[in-house]
Amino acid sequence: MKSPSLLQVTVTLAAAALVFASCSKPTLPPVLPPAAKDGSPVVGMVGETPITFATLQVIAAQNGYNLQHQEEAALALRDAVNNEILAAEAKKLGYEDDPEIRRYVKAQSVQKLLLATVDKEKRASSPTAAELREYYEKNVKEFTPPTLARAQLLALLKRKGRSRSLSKSSMR
Repeated sequence: MKSPSLLQVTVTLAAAALVFASCSKPTLPPVLPPAAKDGSPVVGMVGETPITFATLQVIAAQNGYNLQHQEEAALALRDAVNNEILAAEAKKLGYEDDPEIRRYVKAQSVQKLLLATVDKEKRASSPTAAELREYYEKNVKEFTPPTLARAQLLALLKRKGRSRSLSKSSMR
């Protein structure tokens, strides 16, 4: 098991400071579990829901936060806490049972399954460098852009009863 990084310790301490600041009488923060089900280190808790380092990384990527900076790591933690509080409220109000939400979750689950399956198949069937070179050498024409050429068309029209061609000005 990996030991927590300095950033994880800092974020945990920041979370503990937030807990201490919001309480009227000092109490010890709850002991955090070492890791979530996915193996990511837990950096905070909202009720029974863990906030993991992986969650902070996603939030940081979505919002342009740099987790190496303490202020931005605190912003990511704040956003994660707010998200969990809002999610708990939505659950309490029954939004999880909304048919539209259920359809969305189902569609996202199918999408994730398909992406995982396709990615796995792609990795299993990736050609080697030698196979790629062989294909390229056999099909060089497909990878070579055609030479550009310029063509002009001169059309001569003949009217009934006239023996000479019409000029451009008479073709208007």
